[in-house]
Amino acid sequence: MLRGKGGRRVFGPVKCISALLCMIVLQGCADWAPRVVEADQVALDEVFSVGTVVAQTTDDQIFDEKIQRVDVLITDVGASSFAEALEVAQDRLAKHGWKTIFKNTDSMGMRSDRWERTDLVARRFAGADSFFLEVQQQVEKDLKSDPSKWDEYLLVHVSKAIE
Repeated sequence: MLRGKGGRRVFGPVKCISALLCMIVLQGCADWAPRVVEADQVALDEVFSVGTVVAQTTDDQIFDEKIQRVDVLITDVGASSFAEALEVAQDRLAKHGWKTIFKNTDSMGMRSDRWERTDLVARRFAGADSFFLEVQQQVEKDLKSDPSKWDEYLLVHVSKAIE
């Protein structure tokens, strides 16, 4: 028991034990907080440099006690078709050191050698059907451009893989 001036009790045994338990519980809560894994801003800047980002949002995916933040971009690279847009984006990203890991008529995936565990997937914006559909629908509401141009836009997902 601690005594202050004049012999008054400052902390009794119950208060000391309570304070100690609170500190232990608060420390445990800090360790429990999920860790957010997201692409480095400099890697995102490289992806932004491919064209004009007409809309942008994020989508958080929860895995165990970690959150993977996926940056979702709608990008206009100045192409007249989706196929051309993929080619333009691929060429521009390759200049920044991104390597193509897959490519087909509907999409492509690229990985950065400079930015550890950082990948992107680019696909057609108009009519994309994926688990990002809800995010896409929100972006469509916010997008203030001519819907006839949407087939020329790329829907780009940039993420950093969880360790």
